[in-house]
Amino acid sequence: MALTKCSLFLLVSLLISSAYARHDDENRVTDYSAYTLNKSDIRLGVYRLSYGITDDIEIGTMNLFWILRIKNFNAKWHFWNKGNFDASVMSGLYWGNPHDLTSNMPNMPFSAFPLYLMGSWRTKSWTLSSGFGYTSLKTDTNQDVGQGSYSTDIAAALSGSTLVFLPSAEWRWGRTTALVLEGRFLMAQKLNGSGTTITQLDEDTTFEMHASGGGDFTVKGLRSFSAGAFWSWDNINLRLGWTFGHLMIPTINAFADTKVQYPDFDLFIRF
Repeated sequence: MALTKCSLFLLVSLLISSAYARHDDENRVTDYSAYTLNKSDIRLGVYRLSYGITDDIEIGTMNLFWILRIKNFNAKWHFWNKGNFDASVMSGLYWGNPHDLTSNMPNMPFSAFPLYLMGSWRTKSWTLSSGFGYTSLKTDTNQDVGQGSYSTDIAAALSGSTLVFLPSAEWRWGRTTALVLEGRFLMAQKLNGSGTTITQLDEDTTFEMHASGGGDFTVKGLRSFSAGAFWSWDNINLRLGWTFGHLMIPTINAFADTKVQYPDFDLFIRF
């Protein structure tokens, strides 16, 4: 019994002592802020893989999207520092086709281009960040739904864009734990589309129809929040929390007027 208690004490002491390397000025949390990884640092986790090319430039990819056959990469540039204030810009490209995942899904190639501008202000215990995220999305499809002697080709193209405001607050409660609150507020959401149907009624008759339209789908008041804690033990980092508010699709930052809530989890190593 005494040996077990001694082992637990040594394990806890090791975790506490190793945690001193994190939540400091040299190893800042990069998820919701303007900061980037240090030169040659690697972040490998459940959701993301990132690498610091320099102290101000990092590149990465979202791991889970590859499982869904969505190719993607991103890059972040920390371009300004003055006193306690930092600014960065982040962009990337995501592209794929649901049909590549399973033949039962429609053949609809798509691409998404997100762009973020972030600023962070850091004190001894706090980091306050805010910024804007803009995403452009495009998709198209061409389907043959004809049967028997009839033939109908349907071609459609959709394009949309979203703009969100992204504030966050991080309170470093000691050198191991940080408490985090993030917000996502919809500023604008637009969608445009066009389509063409060509129907071959018989050898001599073809019917063709064109249509296009679009509009502003911004619904005032759509927002979501995430609250939780961020722990760091040397190389190991764990985030646990809760997300609540209106449904938001990650990456394209599109909102729906539907209330949801779900647990927030992330686990990664940084070395």
